Amino acid sequence: MPVFKCIYSVYRSIAFAYRVRSRESFLLILENSIQVYQPDRMSKFANLYWSPDYESGIQNLGVQSHRSLSQLHELRKLVFNYMKLYHSNGEYLATLAQNSFSPESGYHSVRRKQPHDSRKKDSSDVNISYLFSQYVQRATSESQEYQALASDIDRSVLEQLTVFIKQHEPQINKCLNSINELLLDYQASYQTVEQKKIEFDSIKRTSEFSAQEADAKRSKDVSKVEKSDNEQEVTPIHSPKQTRDEKATQAGKPSQAHTFNFPLSVGNVLSFNDLSSFSDYFLRLVDAIPITRRTIPLPGYRNEIFSSDQLCEYLLKGKAIGFNPSRLNLEKFGQGLIDLKIIVGTGFFAKKFACEGKWYEWSDDFLHSLGRGVSKSSDPLSPSSKLKALTIEDVNEMASTTSRRFNGMFKSMKTSLMKPKYSEDAIKAVEVSYNEQYQELEKAKHLLDVELINGTQYLESFEKSKIKIIYNSLTKLSEILHVHSSNFSEQARVFSQRFKTEINKPEFYTRDFESMVSDFSCGIYFPSNISPELMAQKHFMGHLNTNFQNINLEFNLFKDIPLQATLSSGSTGLLTLRSVPKFLYEVVKVIEDASSDFTELKKLWLAPLDHQMYWLMKNEIIIDIQAFQPTSEVSVSSVNNVESEIIQMIIDRFKTKSVSMIVNFLKNWCLEIGDSVIPSTVYDSLMANYSTQGSDIESQEAETIRILSAIPRSNLSSLLFILHHFSKVLDIYVFDEFGLTDDIHGPVSTSDDREKLQSIAVNCNRMDVVGSVPLLHLFMRPSVAKNSSGFIPPIEKYNVLFGDLLQSSVRLKLMQALVLSERKYLERQEQQRKNLGIIKKTPEIVTDSAPNNELVCEKNESKKNPSTPRKMSNASQGPPLLSTDAFELRPFRTGTTPRSSPLSSPVRQERQLTMPKSPSTNFLKPIDINITLHDAT
Repeated sequence: MPVFKCIYSVYRSIAFAYRVRSRESFLLILENSIQVYQPDRMSKFANLYWSPDYESGIQNLGVQSHRSLSQLHELRKLVFNYMKLYHSNGEYLATLAQNSFSPESGYHSVRRKQPHDSRKKDSSDVNISYLFSQYVQRATSESQEYQALASDIDRSVLEQLTVFIKQHEPQINKCLNSINELLLDYQASYQTVEQKKIEFDSIKRTSEFSAQEADAKRSKDVSKVEKSDNEQEVTPIHSPKQTRDEKATQAGKPSQAHTFNFPLSVGNVLSFNDLSSFSDYFLRLVDAIPITRRTIPLPGYRNEIFSSDQLCEYLLKGKAIGFNPSRLNLEKFGQGLIDLKIIVGTGFFAKKFACEGKWYEWSDDFLHSLGRGVSKSSDPLSPSSKLKALTIEDVNEMASTTSRRFNGMFKSMKTSLMKPKYSEDAIKAVEVSYNEQYQELEKAKHLLDVELINGTQYLESFEKSKIKIIYNSLTKLSEILHVHSSNFSEQARVFSQRFKTEINKPEFYTRDFESMVSDFSCGIYFPSNISPELMAQKHFMGHLNTNFQNINLEFNLFKDIPLQATLSSGSTGLLTLRSVPKFLYEVVKVIEDASSDFTELKKLWLAPLDHQMYWLMKNEIIIDIQAFQPTSEVSVSSVNNVESEIIQMIIDRFKTKSVSMIVNFLKNWCLEIGDSVIPSTVYDSLMANYSTQGSDIESQEAETIRILSAIPRSNLSSLLFILHHFSKVLDIYVFDEFGLTDDIHGPVSTSDDREKLQSIAVNCNRMDVVGSVPLLHLFMRPSVAKNSSGFIPPIEKYNVLFGDLLQSSVRLKLMQALVLSERKYLERQEQQRKNLGIIKKTPEIVTDSAPNNELVCEKNESKKNPSTPRKMSNASQGPPLLSTDAFELRPFRTGTTPRSSPLSSPVRQERQLTMPKSPSTNFLKPIDINITLHDAT
């Protein structure tokens, strides 16, 4: 913006004193001034337009691209008006300057306010807005020009700018439209997956009801109808002679089969040239569509019916030649079948075809024409039926009874047809549908990621070319004005010289580009599977990944770290490893076993994310998990075994892959798990610890250790396990005892070591390659609720924090804190198992002060004699109890605020002494368990 002001002020000052000296020398100077800036490193443009909801990043990218196009159009408009202004006078030029730099112009700075005095403009503030504004200011004082000047501007500047706009604008619109369409597909796929999950849960819950109960009710309704038919015999009023005459008349008529004129068009969407092709197609159609028998046969109607959904499903899968199976064409085809009397409706609005929820039957004449037999639900009455005279009262009573009977019959039919079928096939069908939709969701997400990466790279090239052409176009325009303005030679020389020496510099290209990115970028790659609706509502509690790869077994490979299966159930007895997720442990072990050179492994960890490679491997794993069948029936006791089997299956597939694919999958897995390894709950505390410049390093390290020591054991154990792996990869101090013993010792890091580790951390957190993210971002991320529209990490704080985590002293203290936490946890578990064998008889409480004293006394006694078994009450001696070695208390949720005990415990009041005890007061009475008591000696 200020560049134009500066240029225009210079042009104005030299307007009447300039004389052209040497055209060739001036052109040489201008050509040397037009330099293309080639950055030393790849820009981070493609890494900064990601957001967990995708929509925010894509919207910012679209706004930025349209703003760039607007800048180009405004620049073209400026050059065109320059060509035109030389046919006008000074007043028109003043109006032009005012309209070309309106408040809505895309060249206005987004965050910085530009000063008005361009002659006092500092060179550090030069940008494209400044550049544009200089020419606008020049236009306010320009009063006359020549036709040759206008022609030269058109040929040298305007034509190139127009070609550039025509070349890139359609491509940009196409790119943005493609990204928006993929975003809509992703959102629609997510909604479909959610619906399938709800449908699966609904069918699975309702399938618990006995099917025999529904069958008994249906049999009862049918028996009522049959009983009513036996009691009320319907007698035709016609005489036997009249009946015989009608039968003879009907028998004498020939059977009128369907006759069609070929070529035949069905609904104007599918044509048949001859009878042979017509018969072949409809024979396959009749055989392929499943037939459903009526629950209650109706006299005069066919028993075999089919639904419009089944017909449309066949048409969608069959895809006849020349037939486009859109919804409009499907309804036209069905309506054509009704019009040709090939199918017949069974309910109200039977002459109108609908794709969903309607039932039809093949017409008798049509089946006769195809050579198929016709069966009716009931045979006509034989002529030998007994007849009797009917009175008006009998007819009225018969009509009333028949009406009631048929109303009940139709109501029973409606209940039977509309009621969902709770069968294993239905559950399996929904599960298969869910798996397909889930794969479509992951595919849509992958395609969106790839399209966004490709689109941002193209837009990056466009933005750089745009900035270059803006600079070059305006510089070329200044050259033309300099050459053709013989009356302004001296001042134009100064103006052009300033462009060459002070304005048109490569560092300004970089500053403009980075300024634009900082104004519109939203964040680095931050994947999330949160519903877009929940993301918009801002009501969710964290970064949740609740989609299952196997919904039947409810297995989720990307669930939160504390919910993952750990090594505690295995053979390891090390406290430093017992809480490490089994999947993480096995994957790292496979990587280290397959890597012979840690230098190459370091390159893989610092390499950018390969989304295509990750998708191919992830798709294989998803297919394996969905096809997994447990060896035994899934129950509460076998859930961990099933999960371990699935994890082992995944590890076996990893062993067939290259190390680069495994490392790339592990990096993306760390990004997609429910919460990061370092939980988001401590993110703000860690960042606040490093927000103070020049603070004490030792106090910062101590505060970091204190914060990380408070995170869950599984998260801390995983963090230390990953840091141990990085110590091998990054060639820093390695604790050789880690994984062998819990008694670990190591040296204290020196200042030289700290500087070396800080340099390593800076290298690990670089983002100068497309697809790269800071290494610490894989294991520590903030809350999605606070950063749903995008997140840009504070790289300087990340470097210091990651350097501290690599310190051997910090790792050693965190290991000691983990061992202490694990021991306390095991002690609590052991105390719980011991308490299972001690059941205290509840004393009869009479006063309010008695409970507290008695409870305190009993606690003190139990502390003095922890291993002495106490005699149980008679009520608790009934069922056999479970051994303490095989039983432990199930964890449960408590209130958010701890309550003091036993003051807040329930107290038995005096008026309740005569009431029977609640069953809940008997310790584990309903469970068939056996408690084995061990003597303390």
